[in-house]
Amino acid sequence: MRVYRTTILVMVGEYNAALDEIEYLLSIPALLSVPWLRVDPLFDPLRRNPRFQRIVSETTAAGSPSHPINGRSSERLSTIAPIVVSSAARRGLD
Repeated sequence: MRVYRTTILVMVGEYNAALDEIEYLLSIPALLSVPWLRVDPLFDPLRRNPRFQRIVSETTAAGSPSHPINGRSSERLSTIAPIVVSSAARRGLD
């Protein structure tokens, strides 16, 4: 749910609060990752923000191979992704 809160904060222009959430979400297993932050157009308003740039660069530099979701373990993600896709397909959401 905090990922959704983060996107809403960005949409309404509450950038400092959104950045607080991003920092928190990148510190725990969550469905938010640095690669996602880099490509999702929703985060375009934050791209020139020095704090956003610092968060993205520090998180990328630090890395964490044991982190299962946040874009640092492709092996773990490849295991999760088919489960999510097949679950959506069963519900007719494909």
